[in-house]
Amino acid sequence: MKVSVIIPTYRDWPRLRLCLAALARQTLPAAEFELIVVDNDAASVPPPLPADLRYLHAPRGWSYAARNAGAAQATGELLAFTDADCQPEPDWLRSLVAAFEQRPDWDLVGGRIDILAARDNTAVRYERLFEFQQQQLVALSGYSVTANLGVRRSVFEQRGGFDAGLKSCGDSEFCTRLVALGHRIGYADGMRVLHPARATLAEIFTKNRRIATGQYDRLLRESHGRPAALAALLLHAFRPRPREWYYILAGGRGSEAFTPAQRLPVMLLRALLHYQIAWRMLLSRLSGRRNEQEIR
Repeated sequence: MKVSVIIPTYRDWPRLRLCLAALARQTLPAAEFELIVVDNDAASVPPPLPADLRYLHAPRGWSYAARNAGAAQATGELLAFTDADCQPEPDWLRSLVAAFEQRPDWDLVGGRIDILAARDNTAVRYERLFEFQQQQLVALSGYSVTANLGVRRSVFEQRGGFDAGLKSCGDSEFCTRLVALGHRIGYADGMRVLHPARATLAEIFTKNRRIATGQYDRLLRESHGRPAALAALLLHAFRPRPREWYYILAGGRGSEAFTPAQRLPVMLLRALLHYQIAWRMLLSRLSGRRNEQEIR
């Protein structure tokens, strides 16, 4: 089965080069996959790119709109999504193809994402503990993040692709929508991608603001414009998570790799990020407009 690899990018040419270098080392024969880079920057001046990839300029919308633009030009039976800052392992595409061949009942597959970090601090420990827990996301929540997601192209086209209006959380919206329609999602551990850690608290808070925007968009849709339903969803967002926070302190769910002195800052960061999202969504509701986060 031929694979179309779709990579959205926004002013991230240095890391895109690393991504393309990793894709050049794939064990799947080059004739069996194509590369599509989708540039989401309206003022882009792209550097010289390898001749064997397809470059698309799609400045309208955000990253999910860019992914849809790439999928519209794809010729492969399978779509493989990753991000410009990711570095797929050599067997990534071979494992993706094998997963779909071995499980014809799967229409989507998420793969493993490991954190790549040059330092160790609270931000990196948080990333290692909570970000990109793909196996858990697939099993418990029915979705995979787009840093490592495979989809049958026929199903992607049938269901209309990603919601192009979302700035964040479009991967969870897409996957859970398809699962609700009867499609199955699986997990392939050998389908491995490296993702750089957000190594500072500022980077983590910036991402969290973007997530808040995406989650508020979803709340608006799930409440169908009914004020009471939206209020109930907002109250739910403010619920405390004492069990999760206790597990971090007690050394459970992976935090046993940290010392007790390292666990407390991670727990406090987790709680703060939880309420940051809830607070920004409430501000959006009170102001009557979305609290935008201008980041791709």
